[in-house]
Amino acid sequence: MGAERTRKRKHLFLHIAYCMITLVSISGCMHVWQKRQAEDHLSNAGKLMGQGAYEEALQESKEALRIYPHSMGDRALHMIGLLYVHPENPNRDYETSLENFERLTDEFPESPLRNDTEIWIAVIQESGTLQHGLVQANEMIEQKNKRISKLERQIQELKDQIEELKKVDLGLEKRKRQESP
Repeated sequence: MGAERTRKRKHLFLHIAYCMITLVSISGCMHVWQKRQAEDHLSNAGKLMGQGAYEEALQESKEALRIYPHSMGDRALHMIGLLYVHPENPNRDYETSLENFERLTDEFPESPLRNDTEIWIAVIQESGTLQHGLVQANEMIEQKNKRISKLERQIQELKDQIEELKKVDLGLEKRKRQESP
């Protein structure tokens, strides 16, 4: 009877070991499947961006980031940053693009996309500086145009006064001629 119990325990331990190996294998397969799924989303995002479907590409990139934030996060954040800065994107948002690029450099300092991302950050920041300068220049131009308009009105008023004075002067000249025989 003792030998039978030992054999049952061996089978029990064998079943437990088999179940554990199966679970580890399944979780490993899930890992590979999820990574492949995230890669597919990013691949689709690239294709959609090329077709001008920016919103759909953004959703694909965000889904890749959601599914696999650690190993695919840098690629997803880079794609999101590119989508928001794309010049043909009607919903482009430089601030959001900058946030995603900065998040990439903060969360993935060893990413192979880091150098490219740092260049984008510098370009966007410089663009913001230039944009600010352009806004200020346009405000100055508007102020100068208002000043010019005001001066043009004053010039016209002065011309009108000169014409009136000429008429008065001609009237006085006529009177003098008529009064002097």
